[in-house]
Amino acid sequence: MRQSGNSGDIQGLKALQYLLAFLLEIALLLTYGYAGFHFGREFLDGLPFGIGLPLLLAVGWGIWMAPRARKRLRSPWRQVVALLLFLSAAGLLYQAHHTNLAVTFAGCAVLYTILSLIWKN
Repeated sequence: MRQSGNSGDIQGLKALQYLLAFLLEIALLLTYGYAGFHFGREFLDGLPFGIGLPLLLAVGWGIWMAPRARKRLRSPWRQVVALLLFLSAAGLLYQAHHTNLAVTFAGCAVLYTILSLIWKN
């Protein structure tokens, strides 16, 4: 029996989870920026939201959600907040008529949350 392979498999899955988390976080910022820029009728109407919303999210994430944050939320609250933010971004994509992207984003968010709760990270 080969038992040492299990540790490598788990480490590989954790690495994929970290990659998924990073991609979800980038997609979250891009989605809120996209939604912010489409807030008003003209480009300048959405400019404060297109820059401000992602900036606000990035600062908040750095304070409460990032792995090395000083005031990091504890599990499971961190996963709940992350899931709500990711699902809100999926909702914004759905409202913008990007249904397939919204469903994919939501599915990836749920998968990430499940893995994050299992591994408590």
